Amino acid sequence: MLLDATKTEVLVGDRVIPTEPEVMATDFYPHEPEQEVKGNIIAMLNGFTQIGQYDLVVLDRGLNDGIDTGTVLQVNNRGETIPDHVARNARNLIPDVAEYIDDRLLIHEVEGDGWEKKSRWETVTLPDEAAGLLMVFRSYDRVSFGIIMHAKRAMHVHDRIVNP
Repeated sequence: MLLDATKTEVLVGDRVIPTEPEVMATDFYPHEPEQEVKGNIIAMLNGFTQIGQYDLVVLDRGLNDGIDTGTVLQVNNRGETIPDHVARNARNLIPDVAEYIDDRLLIHEVEGDGWEKKSRWETVTLPDEAAGLLMVFRSYDRVSFGIIMHAKRAMHVHDRIVNP
C-alpha cells in the first residue's frame, strides 16, 4: 500500500480497513427530532478548542436515537459550577455538621468520621445556556456528524445537544 495524500497523521499500528462506497444525500430537509434528544458533542473535526459557525462536529446520538439526515438540534454550553457566595455567608446557619478546612477548595470534614468531600452548601451549578443550532448531515446507528448552522457563542466538546 502507498499513501500519496493524508488529512491527518498516520502512525505505526494504525489499521487499514476496506470501505464500501457510500451514497451521501445531496439535499437536506431540516426538521426537528420526533422524540426528545439529550446528548453531547463528543468531537470536532478541525481539532481546535472552540467550535463556531460552519464547524463540523461528532454527536453521541444516531439513528437508534431518532437522529437522521436533516435533524436540527440546539447546542447548549454546559452550566459552570461556581462558588455560592450566598451560602458561604450563611454557613453559620448550618448546624455543627461541618468544620471547614480550606475555603479555597470548598472542602469540609465531617466531624468524627474523618473523611472529606466537596461542600454541597458552597457550590452551585448554573443552568445550561443556548449557544447555537446544528444540522445533522450524516447519521449512523450510534453517532452522527453535524454542521453548526448558527452560533451565539463559542461551543466546546462535551456541550449538550437537545431539541430546539
